[in-house]
Amino acid sequence: MSRLWHTLMLSKWNPLFAWLPIESMIHDKQAEYYTTINNCNNAGNSTEFIAFMLGVIKDVLRENEMSEIVSEKMSGLENKRLDIINKFLSENYSITSKEAAELLDVGERTVQRLLKKAEKMGLVKSSGSTKNRCYYLK
Repeated sequence: MSRLWHTLMLSKWNPLFAWLPIESMIHDKQAEYYTTINNCNNAGNSTEFIAFMLGVIKDVLRENEMSEIVSEKMSGLENKRLDIINKFLSENYSITSKEAAELLDVGERTVQRLLKKAEKMGLVKSSGSTKNRCYYLK
């Protein structure tokens, strides 16, 4: 079953959607997509499907926004390190510079510089004192 109708409908509403890989993201979440459709059929409403699609769109926009911003302003090594941190943050709520240093197998000061740069670029946010600072996805 083709899912290209999502892109067609969304791009009619806003041309930006013609260039976003929404279909690819749906393909990656294919099992959840069909489960959601079945749940909506059984429930007699489309609330769950709408929430699912909004989540997919959010993920696509975040992924594309971050890749554009990061590729322009960070080195290749910094990009790789930030990708690892972002993957960790997508599965966990927060990360400290000490945890990130262990995750990346680099010094804590190196990670602090990277996270500070990422925060200035609007890719992460932080809270806490310098010693106990935690970083979160924005």
